[in-house]
Amino acid sequence: MKQISTIILLLTLSISTCYSSYLPTTIPGDVTRTNTTTTDTYSRSFNVTLKSTIGQIVGNTAAGETFDQLNFYFNASNLNVYYDYAIYKSSSPSRYYIGGLYNFNYRPSCIVEYLETNGKPGYQYLQDQVVGWLRLDVGYKFSVLRQSVGSVGVFNYTISPNSQYPANVFSMNMYLSSSAIDVNSVPMASAQSMLSMTISNYYSLTNNRKSSSICDTPADCVSTGPSGYSQSRLAIVSVIYSSTNDFGTDLGKAKMMLTTSEKNLLIGGTWSKQASTQYNTIYSGDTVNVYTSANNTVNGNMFVFEKFGSLSQLLIHSFDTVRPSYLAWNGPIVGVVQDSHDNGSFKVVIPTFLIIVLILCNLL
Repeated sequence: MKQISTIILLLTLSISTCYSSYLPTTIPGDVTRTNTTTTDTYSRSFNVTLKSTIGQIVGNTAAGETFDQLNFYFNASNLNVYYDYAIYKSSSPSRYYIGGLYNFNYRPSCIVEYLETNGKPGYQYLQDQVVGWLRLDVGYKFSVLRQSVGSVGVFNYTISPNSQYPANVFSMNMYLSSSAIDVNSVPMASAQSMLSMTISNYYSLTNNRKSSSICDTPADCVSTGPSGYSQSRLAIVSVIYSSTNDFGTDLGKAKMMLTTSEKNLLIGGTWSKQASTQYNTIYSGDTVNVYTSANNTVNGNMFVFEKFGSLSQLLIHSFDTVRPSYLAWNGPIVGVVQDSHDNGSFKVVIPTFLIIVLILCNLL
């Protein structure tokens, strides 16, 4: 898998994901889109299709020559956010062919409670001490709020745990819109979706109870409950993958992007380097750093609970605060946006060593 060290971060901090504020904005290359939505209550999933009305993000702007389309699909059973992006080009009046087709997936997998033991900020897989976890693949429910902000249509999907899941610990809001808009002061293009996440009450013995008497590894149980360590911190482990293209991660600029021939397009996502936090029951208004590491060990990773193909990678977002009662993170913005980098120029940086380590978890 590819990793590079440097390229624009579109994100700023939102105070909380509990309240959503919107303001129409302008993003270079953005185009207005029509939308169609479908919901499958049986499979607990929804799909939102966003089709450009005039041209595409980069390239011809005449509506009759080209257009592009995104299909966003969310699966509530495993928190998977999938989208495909297609560029349609005209071969004759009213006849189009697909000039490019790409897909990308982002899936939060597990909340990890850890102790900083290796001297590097953030959780480093198999290097820092794990003292607890909460799996995120158990099942969710969702509802949607549709709003109009001027001429912009906004979809706000609230994704929350279902009844069998530890109560009120993890939730997510998935935002989509018909044209560019600021969501909680964060710019989002019409071909993107912002995934705002909250972690609350992780350290509550009432909300986050140990799910099994046998809880030696994440394969054994959903939750260990909180540990008693006074200096523990939290991280979210996620899997990113594609079935169409290899991709790179730029941790310095907080980007994940497919390797394609589409110059000036970022197909993948970005994430915020800050979150807001709360201690005990008093909202402090503090911001904390979000440290990110990437790992090519996906299959066989203790925090990944199914098999993925070779075009996959682990992302770990760690929150630099001790035992927070509440974290709000305007997390990944996934989709497609105009960008200035060359998608075909990334250098390959692949570890040449094999880590064989047994991790000892001291759990209370």
